[in-house]
Parts: sequence; C-alpha cells; structure tokens
Amino acid sequence: MLATGSGAITHTAGVRISDAPFVNRIGCPINDRISERRFQMFRSAHSALSWAYETVNRPIVKLSGANRMREQSMRGIPPEAIQGLSVHEQHAQAAAIIGMAERLPDPACREYIAARFGGQTGAEHVTMLMNRIFCGLGTGVHGRRGAYKLLLCYFGADIGYRAIRRDLKCRDAKVIEIRSVVYDVLGAVENRAMVEIQEELEGHGLILCQRIYA
Repeated sequence: MLATGSGAITHTAGVRISDAPFVNRIGCPINDRISERRFQMFRSAHSALSWAYETVNRPIVKLSGANRMREQSMRGIPPEAIQGLSVHEQHAQAAAIIGMAERLPDPACREYIAARFGGQTGAEHVTMLMNRIFCGLGTGVHGRRGAYKLLLCYFGADIGYRAIRRDLKCRDAKVIEIRSVVYDVLGAVENRAMVEIQEELEGHGLILCQRIYA
C-alpha cells in the first residue's frame, strides 16, 4: 500500500519512491544490473503513470510470464515490452517513474499526478491545487468546502449537486460559474503536468514515440 505519513510515498517493498534510483535513457535504474533490452515502454504518459501507481500498490509476488503479459496487454502496454522483466524490476521501474513525477518543478503538477493516478485527493495532498483554484475564483468566494468538493468531482468522486450548492452558499447560476472556473484551473494544471511528464518519460526512452495523453 502507499504510505504518505512522511511526505514520501513508500511501496510494499519499503522503497521510498522519492529515493528510488533514477532511470537511464532506456528506463532501467542506473544502479540495477538489467541488460539494455530489458525495460518497459509505454504508449503514453497516461499508461505509464497508471501502470506505475498500480504496480507499487501490488505486492511483489511471483507471477507467471503469461499472466503478466496478459495483464499488461489489457492496460494498453505492448506484451513485448515486459518480456524478461522480473516483478522486482517492474517495481523498481514503477518507483522510478513516480519519482520523475515527484520531481516536476511545479508543485501543483506534482499534486495533480498524485491525485489522478495515485488517488491522493485528501485535503492535505491538494493544497497547491486549491490555492490555484482560489486564485482563479478571486477573493469573493467563501465556500471552500464546496470548491474542494468540485475538485473531488473533477477526479471522479460522485458528490451530489445539492451538497455542493449548500457548501458554496450561492444560487444555481453561480454554482455553474464556479464549477466552470474550478474545472478550467484544474484542466490547465492537467495539461501542463502531462506535457512535462511526457517529456521526462520520452527523454528516458519510456514512451513509444507518439504523444497520446489519454
């Protein structure tokens, strides 16, 4: 499971993701004795991040090559990309990918990726995103809880309209306006975050040439 008590994420093997070895251009940890043809490539930044967060949440167990190949193929990862990659090597690479996301220069982008792909949407994990939202909304808005609920909805939470309107303490038209601003702000952060992590992954040879963000 992911643990966030100290501010750094730790996967089941006890490796601090922020301390994970950086990967070389072909995606293998620099200090790992992995041959240059044994690495994992992805069709997009989205698939790389989805795979990385799912992998660090999964216990390191010995899976058959056929099962792993089938599982990866279902998530849009070419089966040939995982041939020869052990489960421990997969965990190491997943930690390195998340480490790249954690080193993005914009803290709001880091929070976006952790929220979207790691499910870290607690109030303590989205402080920069909320600051961006309130900068966009201006000083006349007082429904912080309502704005936070709109952020949760952006990341897939199922929260009723009435609950959001009650927290925002405003009329329907104003709720729609606030939701539009919140989504626009988060959409801008999303675009920047995905462009930056895409460039990082491409720079390390982890993306299959074309740019697909979803």
